[in-house]
Amino acid sequence: MSIRRADEYWEAFFGIAPGFFQGRAAEVVVHHRLGAWSGVWFFVRRHCRIISAPPDWIERLRSADLRLEPPAIVGPDSLRRLFGDRLERTIGPSHHAVLHPEKFRRVDSAGVRRLAAADRDAVDRLRQACSAPDWKFGAPDPDRMISFGAFDRGRLVALGGLRELDERTGDPMIVVHPDFRGRGHATAVVSTVVEHGLREDRLILYQTLSSNLPAVQLAARLGFDADASHLAVRLIPAGH
Repeated sequence: MSIRRADEYWEAFFGIAPGFFQGRAAEVVVHHRLGAWSGVWFFVRRHCRIISAPPDWIERLRSADLRLEPPAIVGPDSLRRLFGDRLERTIGPSHHAVLHPEKFRRVDSAGVRRLAAADRDAVDRLRQACSAPDWKFGAPDPDRMISFGAFDRGRLVALGGLRELDERTGDPMIVVHPDFRGRGHATAVVSTVVEHGLREDRLILYQTLSSNLPAVQLAARLGFDADASHLAVRLIPAGH
């Protein structure tokens, strides 16, 4: 069931026809859920390859030799030739995983609890201890989503929540105090977040940079299966 739900999520994300991921296919599509984002997404899942791009790049990408066959997404030399001085930077490759509920391996979450309004000062102290990028990309907003925290002698050392990707799908967010990494706090919080999401009957996806081995290993420890990868290419808008 979760396999089909994941198929449906990605079909809706890219605006492609149902059943696309059941075969071997390569397609270049106009951004759907990525909207007006100035960039190109190279996405690999199973035997399928999708390139999602702004409308003015579609024909060029369709005619380019981008080596869409496994295992590579696309190499840096190809990117430079294709995008030239419009290439701002690349992000990734990124690792995508999916959790089949029957494979979930809950870990001991003693010391983890749901956060309340009274924890606002503790959240602020954690924010001050973390780098701006870590907080921006990893921290949930406790004012906008249900969040959980791990505490060490009364100090908030890890904060996590489930980001809503759509009404049925979420992915865990997690940020850990730099002085408390490697102690299992992230795994305990993400385990609690995932358990909460499963109780709500959500499809649970997981995304991190492929180079972030601790995060990749965390997902595997909880029972996630590798499902896809992508490379994001941020473009400088024309005329800038």
